[in-house]
Amino acid sequence: MELLSVDNVYKLIYTLLKYKDVFGDDSMDISEKIKELRKKTGLSQSKFSAKFGIPVRTLQQWEQGISAPPEYLVRMMAYIMLLEEKGEVNEQ
Repeated sequence: MELLSVDNVYKLIYTLLKYKDVFGDDSMDISEKIKELRKKTGLSQSKFSAKFGIPVRTLQQWEQGISAPPEYLVRMMAYIMLLEEKGEVNEQ
């Protein structure tokens, strides 16, 4: 098992704290979680949609609470962003 350097531990903690609302806050409804995740990534609706292959209108409906994706999808998107920040996933 490889030990993490202090710098890597700080980066990991920062990244986990950045996405903690999406992973663990049960008081947020799914539309708030999606909007929060997108804002934390710094991506516009169109760029976030393109990244995950979601039509922009669908993302807008999710963020407005008109419709909702399955909960696992939001967690999966957050996990992908977390891994990308840690450098464990290469963007395609």
